[in-house]
Amino acid sequence: MNKKTLNKRRTSSYKIFDNAVKRLEKVKEKAKSLGIFVDDRKLLECSECGLMEDIDINGRLLTVFEKAPDKDTGLRFEEIKNSKTFRCPNCGKVVSGKQELLNDIETNNWR
Repeated sequence: MNKKTLNKRRTSSYKIFDNAVKRLEKVKEKAKSLGIFVDDRKLLECSECGLMEDIDINGRLLTVFEKAPDKDTGLRFEEIKNSKTFRCPNCGKVVSGKQELLNDIETNNWR
């Protein structure tokens, strides 16, 4: 196989892969719009008021308090900058998923 044919095959493969990734991103966004947790970040928990995210058996994102873990409050953490920074809808505290992940790594809770 010559270089030209090989490059053509690679380009074709990249286009197929790129199209698949774009379709997957659309499916992911649709799932998010339906309230389904797509596992693209860590579940959030507010250290100020104790509101925390959970997922039901159908993959839907819930927010609960520890004292009532089966009762969805209907509140949702609001994304304020990017996928790493959110505002607690109950008390307004800024919650950073990135920082929580760093804390887990530092304390070895990620294993």
